[in-house]
Amino acid sequence: MVYLAVALSAALGGFVQSITGFGAAVVMMTILPYFFTMAVAPSVSTSICLGLTVTLAWKLRKSIDLKLTLPPTLLYAAASVTAIRFIGSMDLRVMTMVFGAFLMLLGAYLLLTEKKAAIRVTPAVTVVCGLLAGVCGGLFSIGGPIMAIYYLAATDSRESYLANAQANFAVNNVTSITTRVLSGYYTLDLLPLTLLGVAGVVCGQRFGLKLGGKLNAVQLRRLVYAYVILSGAVTIVQHL
Repeated sequence: MVYLAVALSAALGGFVQSITGFGAAVVMMTILPYFFTMAVAPSVSTSICLGLTVTLAWKLRKSIDLKLTLPPTLLYAAASVTAIRFIGSMDLRVMTMVFGAFLMLLGAYLLLTEKKAAIRVTPAVTVVCGLLAGVCGGLFSIGGPIMAIYYLAATDSRESYLANAQANFAVNNVTSITTRVLSGYYTLDLLPLTLLGVAGVVCGQRFGLKLGGKLNAVQLRRLVYAYVILSGAVTIVQHL
């Protein structure tokens, strides 16, 4: 049962992420906590997402802007590693529900005030988004929605948005899984599930890339905002 759940959730996650630029971890984290603890489930999710983000980043590598993506990526990594080290001493259920509510409010605000509340990418915004996404990524393996909003504001095309977002996630998935291995949250007995999940995620990704190419910038932005709201709702419901 666990193998089927991992394969299907990974395939759906790959499909969603290849269209919106994030969401694979959110999809998998709606399923994996039923089979693993809240310390292990994010580790499995991260290990699977590593394969997805690396392949997507490689396919879109020509559109990656290091000057744009390096600062938030480094901030994300620092915050994520720090957060993972404190997992054992936190009430993750309560914190996850609070985070879910935050995502719903943020997504709704951006969707309803789309033309009036465009985010301006400043050094301060970069620091806040990078650190906040890193903390959420380290604790819950769902830092993607925040960085998705950041890269939507910082880029002017679907290719640039996807490429820079996936480069960020690829680097931080490597950092995260390394830290989780060293912390004992990811062990070798989980490797078969990871490999199965990577296969599922690649299959989902192929379908998503074909469909996503038909979206224009406005449709993509609205889809991402709507999915941020859905991500928050699913996160809350799962932990009630």
